[in-house]
Amino acid sequence: MADIQHTRKPLRLTHYNYSTAGFYFVTICTKDRACMFGSIEEGTMHLNAAGLLAREEWTKTLTYLKGVELDVFVVMPNHLHAILIIKEQAYTLGDIIGHYKSRASKGIRKAGFMGFAWQRLYHDRVIRGEKDLERIREYIVNNRLKWEDNEENVR
Repeated sequence: MADIQHTRKPLRLTHYNYSTAGFYFVTICTKDRACMFGSIEEGTMHLNAAGLLAREEWTKTLTYLKGVELDVFVVMPNHLHAILIIKEQAYTLGDIIGHYKSRASKGIRKAGFMGFAWQRLYHDRVIRGEKDLERIREYIVNNRLKWEDNEENVR
């Protein structure tokens, strides 16, 4: 039988410096998109203890990482959407996400969610301009209202 090699499609822009000052839209998912952070009922997100920890750790990110600011974000049952602002070239986007995932994982597991894990990678988009920024902010704020319309989310 032939050896089949699987190649991953690169998620990052080739030749882009992800420590460049600017706005970035990120989505970080739980492993297998497991609903670990709570539930959505009638368009309202109800965070459980793991969700509260994920949110708290996200807000602490700028305390630990100088030169990084947080814009709008939302913790959903199985992922987090956020806009990050890199003000100085101190960290790459990957450094920031890695720092968050590590700290949040430790806290969530310590709180008793022993099976908790993140998806290995994350999704990002470099935000290009004010219209793009406003559209993404609106998407993040209204994401919970569209939860039940996506059959991938209802588990």
